[in-house]
Amino acid sequence: MPSPKPPRIARNPALRYAAVMATCMVFGGIVGAAAAIMGSLGAVPVAVMAFVIALGMAGVIWMCAWWWRGLDEAAREAHKWAWWWGSTFSLAIGGVVLLTGMVAIDAEQARTTLAAYDPVDLIQGGAVAVLLLQTIGYAFAWVFWWARHR
Repeated sequence: MPSPKPPRIARNPALRYAAVMATCMVFGGIVGAAAAIMGSLGAVPVAVMAFVIALGMAGVIWMCAWWWRGLDEAAREAHKWAWWWGSTFSLAIGGVVLLTGMVAIDAEQARTTLAAYDPVDLIQGGAVAVLLLQTIGYAFAWVFWWARHR
């Protein structure tokens, strides 16, 4: 049985990464704009909008898989390690802030302050905060991994 084809090592990994990232951002922006237009029309069924968004996600995942297959083993390990430890530690820090805030902030003051916001905005803001924390933690851990292994 032939062995699986080894991953190819990119000649310029930083340029390849930037190209995939830019392509994903443009593709995501197009799909996001399409979803926003469909949402503002109001006549587009939710199932159609979900299909368009799912198609966009599938395209981005396909591009990321193409990028991943081109990495060598060391780069793959750096990304896996950074995602696990970086996002875990940053979520733990976010958890400390959240739990401390739940105890330290007066409940009535919190209700009054948050009453000015739409609950959907609060949920979306929380989701973005989690993603940002994970991404920042990942970036620090990725740099740490490479600094330690060079």
